[in-house]
Amino acid sequence: MMMRNLICYAQGRPGKWEAICVDLDIAVQGESVAEVQAALHAAISSYIEDAMKEPPEVARKLLSRRAPFWVRMRYAFDMARYGFRRHSRNGDGQAGFSVPCHA
Repeated sequence: MMMRNLICYAQGRPGKWEAICVDLDIAVQGESVAEVQAALHAAISSYIEDAMKEPPEVARKLLSRRAPFWVRMRYAFDMARYGFRRHSRNGDGQAGFSVPCHA
C-alpha cells in the first residue's frame, strides 16, 4: 500500500468551522480548526478502512474520488489569495493542511 498526502482545507470563524478533503470529497463541521482537523482525519481513516474492504476495482474507484472541480478551484484560489493561514479582524480564517494516509 502506498503512502499519500491528502490535500485538505478548513475555513470558518470562532465556533463554526468546516473542513474538506479535496482528494476524497469528505467534509466535516466543528467549532475550531483543531476540531475539524481531528474530525476530518477520523472521517478519512474510516472511509479508507471501509473502502479497503471492497473488491479491488471498487476500492480503487472510491480512493480516487475527488471533490468537484469548482471546489478544487475554490481551494486553489483561497490558498493563493490568503496563503496557508490567515485570520481577519472578525476572526474568520482559512487553513490548508495535508493528512497522510495509506491508500
